[in-house]
Amino acid sequence: MVDINDLKPEQLAALERQIEAKKKAEAESIAREKMSYTQLKDVTVEKVFARLQKASVELENLKAELYSEFDALLGLKSHLYGIKDTQQSHNWTNADGSVTIITGFNTIDAWDDTKSVGIAKVNAWLDNQVTEENKKFVSLIRELLKPTEKGDLKANRILDLQNQADIIGDQELIDAVKVLRESHRTVRSATYIRAEYKDANGERRRLPLSMSSV
Repeated sequence: MVDINDLKPEQLAALERQIEAKKKAEAESIAREKMSYTQLKDVTVEKVFARLQKASVELENLKAELYSEFDALLGLKSHLYGIKDTQQSHNWTNADGSVTIITGFNTIDAWDDTKSVGIAKVNAWLDNQVTEENKKFVSLIRELLKPTEKGDLKANRILDLQNQADIIGDQELIDAVKVLRESHRTVRSATYIRAEYKDANGERRRLPLSMSSV
């Protein structure tokens, strides 16, 4: 092993140049590898996105086709049995029960612009009624009007508020809650299709239809 203390100045300078050249070469190699990685990442992301986008469009089209077929079945069912089907979901099962398709839709609570009027009326009634003795009760009523993180009211709380108003029996409060209750709308949101089947052991299983389920 060479002791650098034994090297002449020109030898030491040459060694330092070699070390610097090696470091530079290694840094350039790493930079090239990083650039290659970035290019590969971009190509992979864009290629995979294009495939997923194609699959998304195909699934969307398939969903529309399937709903069209089941809508036709619903129409025929209504005609044959003389009823108007208003169910939120339907289970379609074959004769031997081995395959089931579930179609339906979700709903969300919505409120029209009279919601703020109803809230103001309830709060005005509470302001006129609050006393030292019933502060807890007033706080309880106000809690029912507390909005969610998204700023919406909870429909079940308004039903509780209506029950409280009926118990109290004050017409002004009943009318205020009525305005609030009538501002509520149930809005149809996303539709869905699920599929279930019986495996070889007769166990019912759900067919994975989302990438997170596969």
